[in-house]
Amino acid sequence: MTLLRQDAPGHGLGLIVTPTTYLLLTLGERMCRIFYYSESQLTNIRSIEADIDPASNSTDHDALLYIFMHKVEEELTLLLKNYPLPVFVAGKVPLLRNFRKLAKK
Repeated sequence: MTLLRQDAPGHGLGLIVTPTTYLLLTLGERMCRIFYYSESQLTNIRSIEADIDPASNSTDHDALLYIFMHKVEEELTLLLKNYPLPVFVAGKVPLLRNFRKLAKK
């Protein structure tokens, strides 16, 4: 098995890409975490928090949730340009449906 070293300028993550490595994105209404999986270990490489007030009305909440998911999608796109790995997304079904509509890939 050949290992490829992926070093993106300015990122310094130095992730090693193998057939058994992937990214795991856990999506919640107020927090997203992106993990790198390799050799039976998960490493948190990104955490993204939403600016959503739980007391906001439903219209504001939906708009802020859309902005948050767009931010997550942009961050994931940037990571995938530098580290072309498979991605698994976990979260509540309604969030996953909305994210899937927004995500480009």
